[in-house]
Amino acid sequence: MSARISLGTPGFAICLQQPALQSEYRPKGTRSESGFDRTPLEPQMISPHPIVMARVSLALLVAASLASAAPLPADSSLALMPIRTLAADTEAGSASQSAGDEVIVERGDLRLAISQLRTGLSPRDLRSPARRGEVPWARVAVRITQGEQPTGDWGLASLAIPHGKSSVWKANRCVTGFTTPGEGYFAFPAPPTSVAFPWRARVEVARAPRGISPDFTRGFAPAELWTLPGLPIPARKSYTRLARRGTKTSRANGMVKLLAVAGPGTKPPQGVLHRDAVPSVQFCIDPSQPDLRVTLLRATDFYNRIVPLTGEAEGKTEAGRILALGLRPNRKSRVLNLVVAVQHARRFEVRLAPSRAAGQ
Repeated sequence: MSARISLGTPGFAICLQQPALQSEYRPKGTRSESGFDRTPLEPQMISPHPIVMARVSLALLVAASLASAAPLPADSSLALMPIRTLAADTEAGSASQSAGDEVIVERGDLRLAISQLRTGLSPRDLRSPARRGEVPWARVAVRITQGEQPTGDWGLASLAIPHGKSSVWKANRCVTGFTTPGEGYFAFPAPPTSVAFPWRARVEVARAPRGISPDFTRGFAPAELWTLPGLPIPARKSYTRLARRGTKTSRANGMVKLLAVAGPGTKPPQGVLHRDAVPSVQFCIDPSQPDLRVTLLRATDFYNRIVPLTGEAEGKTEAGRILALGLRPNRKSRVLNLVVAVQHARRFEVRLAPSRAAGQ
């Protein structure tokens, strides 16, 4: 026995048909050490409750009527949107497209495979829809190989999207996550609706820090590491100039100078204002080498407590290209100890757009 509901209105029709018994797969067997069940699944028969079915039917009718009146914008959709096109210039790296929805970009021995794009995600877990008041995030699935081997040593360093005649939107935060070595995702706050598809994204990847693990400097040469101990934390609306702390030279003779530590809401001379209301450590980077980057590997306070990074801010001043690392120390902390890496990133330019099927 089945129930069938049909509704016809100008522009659409809905039919819901539900059998009396529905087959659902449930796991059977013991869990493995990783927490995932690796045994075959056993089908079980479950009878749906009539009240539940009535609520589902009502929800479908309401959703369909809203969709016919005012379609949702593409950037607020939570649906999977396979990437349709990709283009790259010769300066940023070569590009090719594989079968299906996956696209591939290459730079030297580094290879990135991008397969899916999701928008409208909550920053809490990057999976569920963004709630009211939250800034929606976007996420792409990636596979990274270096020398034909999967690697988790690289992460998203920056992402910028030019739009309009001369405007450029840039993500103030970039997150990289891996489920297995070499397979994971890049995530960033979604651009505003004024940045229309397709996105001609300027993507920059760099070797990523390893969090709080003891080997957080693994993968970096000693010449790339820069230890900065005992940086004083200024009060709000004040700063401490640290130009005398020295400079760091990269492998390609790129120069990085430690400029200042700024208190919350402070813009030091020749520096930039960090959006977050937190202290920021600011560097001046050689403008002649746009791929030169300063990557924070670890930040601690006097008691060796980890100080989290809230985000980065960049700008250009008379001194050069400025990078501000926003840090959130403990309220009682008075000094910061930093370990950073001065490295050269890999740059790509990709053109991203949802497929026609997803956009319909």
